[in-house]
Amino acid sequence: DHFIEIPKLASYTNNYEDYYFDSEKTIEVNYEHILDDNWDRISEVIKLDKQIMKQLLVGVIANSVKRVQRNSRLVVPQLYKNKIMYLMPIDVPISDDKCVTMALAVEQTPLKQYRANTIFTKDDAYKKARLLMKPEANWLIED
Repeated sequence: DHFIEIPKLASYTNNYEDYYFDSEKTIEVNYEHILDDNWDRISEVIKLDKQIMKQLLVGVIANSVKRVQRNSRLVVPQLYKNKIMYLMPIDVPISDDKCVTMALAVEQTPLKQYRANTIFTKDDAYKKARLLMKPEANWLIED
């Protein structure tokens, strides 16, 4: 009764491929920004000396990249400053059978490569991903 025409579905890009992460592209990681400017986002359970944390992140990010190459649907799109970016899960081990899952925020550069500048807690990642669409990756959903 209030609309002449049903509103169209929201679209955040003119190129549907923007919603999908290309696991063949390299990711340059800004470890200094992650550790210096986002230290408060890192769980107290896994906080170590920053140099040790950097080496730990290098390893867990490399593992995550291998996982994503096998299943690129693990990476979830998010909307940030009117741009589609991506959230990639990284699992930081705290024991043989437990880990802390965080999200590496990845953006596409003008040269069509990827850059990771920050990380989020799993809760923050879930909220950010919900802004764009219902996340289908189960790593974002609490057990």
